[in-house]
Amino acid sequence: PSTSDPRAHLQLESLEEAFRALTPAGGWDLIVGVDSGGDVFGGLEDARDYCMLEFLAELAKMQEARGMRRCRFELVVAGLCIDGENTFEAMNAKLAKATTGNAFLRRQSAEVIQPYLEPVTKAMEPNKTPRILLAALAGALPRRPPPGGTAPDRDALGFPLGAFVQLPPRHHQIKEHQENQAADRPPEPVGLVIPQRWADSLYFFDGQFAVRAFHGQ
Repeated sequence: PSTSDPRAHLQLESLEEAFRALTPAGGWDLIVGVDSGGDVFGGLEDARDYCMLEFLAELAKMQEARGMRRCRFELVVAGLCIDGENTFEAMNAKLAKATTGNAFLRRQSAEVIQPYLEPVTKAMEPNKTPRILLAALAGALPRRPPPGGTAPDRDALGFPLGAFVQLPPRHHQIKEHQENQAADRPPEPVGLVIPQRWADSLYFFDGQFAVRAFHGQ
């Protein structure tokens, strides 16, 4: 794992032991990693998610190296940028890497997981990523102009951008606001403005290509 945090290494070692205990005799056919927001590609607090992508990709490769069946690894990102870890501009630049590295597979509406999310997220705060995704599906996020006033017609993956919406402030934005309480007029925490389509969609990537495209391996 490409992280200097020793706690992340311990977590990954525990995960690897758990995976080995659960692995069937012939190995896995498919491993699916799920991330909300996309900080798995890099963001403000990316150490754990960043190395998890590498861990799952390595796990799939090790299986074949040990003489088991070939294992595919797919990464699903639910709601691009809804974690508040990347601005629209930063994420769009990262998505461009997915096109050059053949990492991107397909996009799908998150409506398919809506029935599963709604019952288990009722007690969550509105600024938690599953609740933000559900709010986007319901059309409940306030519409705003694109960052800087203008945006291209399509994102780096080639999809029409459409309307832009504002996210609720995330925990790191609220924390920054609280730390500035000593100022005379501390700025109110403001959520990022991103495309509605990003917030209410699932994006599928080839996990092995994603490691090479986003992590340079």
